[in-house]
Amino acid sequence: MRPCRSVDELMQQAEYFVDALSGYKSDFCMFPEFFNAPLMAEYNHLSEVEAIRNLAVYTDKIVKEFSKLSISYNINIIAGSMPNL
Repeated sequence: MRPCRSVDELMQQAEYFVDALSGYKSDFCMFPEFFNAPLMAEYNHLSEVEAIRNLAVYTDKIVKEFSKLSISYNINIIAGSMPNL
């Protein structure tokens, strides 16, 4: 994964890997813990706790986007941990 500034950029990167694994006919695609951590870059001025709370705002959208990718690429996606409030 590379630095990203938005959920859309993060999902573009994620789709690249999902597409590659789907091409190999993989059954599963697994992302590491806190793969979405680059989204916290804009919260560097906050405490760690507040940065994680702000990261949690993106969780629902990421889950929905991964669901769409999973269906369209016919692959099971394990998204690692994501904060949720």
